[in-house]
Order: sequence, then C-alpha cells, then structure tokens
Amino acid sequence: MRTGKVLVGTKQAIKASKRGVAKLVIVASNCPGEVKTQIRDANIPLYEFPGLSVDLGPLCGKPYIVSALTVLEPGDSDIMALARGVKSA
Repeated sequence: MRTGKVLVGTKQAIKASKRGVAKLVIVASNCPGEVKTQIRDANIPLYEFPGLSVDLGPLCGKPYIVSALTVLEPGDSDIMALARGVKSA
C-alpha cells in the first residue's frame, strides 16, 4: 500500500462502490453478508480474502482489523490481477 489509493472499512467500501469510484473491493471472509451484497449490487469486482478481518489488517499494514479494503487506484501494484478472476454480479 505504498502507491495508489485505497480506503479501509466497510462503510467506505459501500460508499465508494455506490459512487462508482471503486475499482475492486477486497473483503475478509467474515465480512457481513449485507456489505458484500451492496458491493455486488453496485457491479464492483469483489474478492473474498480467505482469512479473517484480524488477518487482513496486518497484511494491509494496519494495526487493527480490516473487514474491507477498497482499491480506488492500484498504483504500481498488480492488485487488479485479483479482479481478473472475479465475476461481478
């Protein structure tokens, strides 16, 4: 998460998805179903991380749990490769 732009949190993910600015949303496996549904309804690629939110946080470099990570701009990373294998709703 050194380059590009991301948002952290389910509220941010839903807002960015509804506004159409999210390129990809990554959610933890224990993210609430209604959050996933709202993101899918906005036709945003959704990748379900196989670990829990307590695992996703540290992977994002955050010292707290992260249920959703929204990619606005990928920057130099290849994170959008996750979206290639994901079908939108």
